[in-house]
Amino acid sequence: MCDERQGQDRLPRTYVLWLVGILVSLVGNAIFYFALGWAASEYGGSIAGLTLSAINLPRVLLLLVGGAVSDRISAAVC
Repeated sequence: MCDERQGQDRLPRTYVLWLVGILVSLVGNAIFYFALGWAASEYGGSIAGLTLSAINLPRVLLLLVGGAVSDRISAAVC
């Protein structure tokens, strides 16, 4: 009974490769941003703060705008 479902529980190979690629990319981005902040800290705390703010500010603004747009679109559809 357990042998019949053994092959069905596995994820497709292409999905696993895609997932591993995305995870490696996210780790690489995190390391890059950490290193960028570290390198900017050699020029002082205010420069490091500006650098890290410049990295995160567009992401925060796009998340806020995207959330508002998503709420309006989903409300209009229902």
